[in-house]
Amino acid sequence: MVKILEDKGFLAHEAIGNIFCYYPIISRDDYQKHAMKDIVSQYFNNSYPNMLAYFAKEQKMTASELNEIVEIIKSAKQ
Repeated sequence: MVKILEDKGFLAHEAIGNIFCYYPIISRDDYQKHAMKDIVSQYFNNSYPNMLAYFAKEQKMTASELNEIVEIIKSAKQ
C-alpha cells in the first residue's frame, strides 16, 4: 500500500540504514480532494447530486443535516 501511494506521488521516503522512513509530500486537503474525486467518479457516475442522495437515503440523514449541507453549499458559492 505504501509503495502504491509513493508511486502515485502522495508519499516519499528517506533511507535510514536498512529502514525506509515515509513522509507525505502533499497536504491532507489535497489528498482529500483527490480521493473524493475518485469516489464520486467510481461510485456515483461523476455526480455529486447522486452522492448526496445516496448519503441522504442510506445514512438516514435528518432534515436538519440536509439543511446544513444546503447552507454550506450556499456559503461556498458566495
